[in-house]
Amino acid sequence: MANVAVPTIELELHSLAQLFDVLDPAPFRERALDPHAHRYLLSYAQELDPRGALRLRVYLPPELHDAADTIDAAVHNHFAYERDQAARLLRARMRLAWRALLVGMLILASTTLVGQELRLLPLLDWLGEGVQILGWVMLWYPLDLLLFQRREAVAELRALDALAHAEVELVDRDDGRSAAG
Repeated sequence: MANVAVPTIELELHSLAQLFDVLDPAPFRERALDPHAHRYLLSYAQELDPRGALRLRVYLPPELHDAADTIDAAVHNHFAYERDQAARLLRARMRLAWRALLVGMLILASTTLVGQELRLLPLLDWLGEGVQILGWVMLWYPLDLLLFQRREAVAELRALDALAHAEVELVDRDDGRSAAG
């Protein structure tokens, strides 16, 4: 079996403030990542489209090697929490989408009947067409949620999950040696 390369995201740190949200007073293991660091890591994870393992290689100056275990735990905790939040949001949006689709179908049925009746009247046939178009437009939002926005949310969930389980490799920035972690 061929040796498969693990997709790797590289990050160089000069201080812990680059990685952690400085406004979050929690200890490092429970702290949120800096929003810029979060977006950077998530965008690269989505670009790599991880279907399995993912590696995060963090280059550190020697003075940050004491924080090696903290960085590993903080990254995993942060992205596990974000994944859980995104999964909850997706479930709520899908419930909304199915309800909206049901309502949209009822409105489409109603507007189709009204539109057919209006088309029988000589001066209101144009209004019948408009009412039926309105019924079709009512399906736009739920179908957009179910067909397109769901795919984007699932791709984000996949990336968040990969980051929550990513191997965090800490490397000495000066000579490339792996740090403890």
